[in-house]
Amino acid sequence: MRPQYHLFTIEDFLEDDFFLEWVKYRTQVSEEFWNEWILQQPANLSVMQEAEASLRFLLSVQRITPEESLATNLWAQIQKDINDQEEQVIALHPQPRKWILVAASIVALLVCVWVLNTQYWGNEFVRTGYGQTRTITLPDSSIITLNANSSVSYPKRWKWTDDSRTVHLKGEALFHVKHLNQDTNAIKESERFVVQTDAIEVEVLGTVFNIKERRGLSQIALQSGRIQVKGRRSREDSFELKPGESAKYDIQRRVWEKKDTAVESATAWTEQKLALSNTTVSDIIHELEDTYGYTVVLEDEQLGRRRIDGAIPMKNEKSILFVLSNILNVKIERKDSVLIFKKRKR
Repeated sequence: MRPQYHLFTIEDFLEDDFFLEWVKYRTQVSEEFWNEWILQQPANLSVMQEAEASLRFLLSVQRITPEESLATNLWAQIQKDINDQEEQVIALHPQPRKWILVAASIVALLVCVWVLNTQYWGNEFVRTGYGQTRTITLPDSSIITLNANSSVSYPKRWKWTDDSRTVHLKGEALFHVKHLNQDTNAIKESERFVVQTDAIEVEVLGTVFNIKERRGLSQIALQSGRIQVKGRRSREDSFELKPGESAKYDIQRRVWEKKDTAVESATAWTEQKLALSNTTVSDIIHELEDTYGYTVVLEDEQLGRRRIDGAIPMKNEKSILFVLSNILNVKIERKDSVLIFKKRKR
């Protein structure tokens, strides 16, 4: 039995093993539980999100390892100061020991490092819950529209360094990337824009494109501009996509499929629509589960093989369930987070 998380404080969340498992590893069980918990909008949701942000910061902090010679010299100096103090006659008003001052300096340095890491280093992390979308403006004025049940992270140091602009994505997002390079034949490191998922990498030069990675498939649809695409887990050469083209990557088999496509279908979710073109009911159900967090059960498994054309509004789960109920001629029963599609009695 799970604890009463709706009563938790920040300290309670940070000490809870199941919460730590979710933040650190995103296991399937923890993902399902916490996404459902967030969907319920508990009164202490902001407390949980603050605990999540605090834990992500702690996990992102990198240990600073001084050079061995520095550590040796520092310890030798501390020992010398201690010995010198022992040889001196204790004064009525003793002066602060040098080693205490050294230790205080080290503490001050670590505090400065912590402040710098909080304000300038580390990563920004943005996440959406089920049924939510969000628009994010990056430090370079590029824009990301994040679909439901998705997240992006990117370095805070974009503004102050010449590193490439790198974004890590989980789920689905539409990217409007700002064009920085002046010469496409001599691109500087700071002008590169790279999107990474767990399985693929996309390098961009002033482009609008959609990326989706769910259920073992990575899909990219290019609306405008030019991108280079490659798998991160294979040694295959990268290839280029042109506007109107898409590519699908089977993560398990490490196989690419490239084709011409209607990009409007891939980005229809940004207009709160689901565009269907000979789409199976099973694929529609997967979209419903990924977007709203439901588990769908079909009373008749053959229903999953039916194919549908057209567009379904996705303003909220009620509207899409109403449309599906009528299109498929089924009765949809809801039990907590489970939806059961039943045949209607004649």
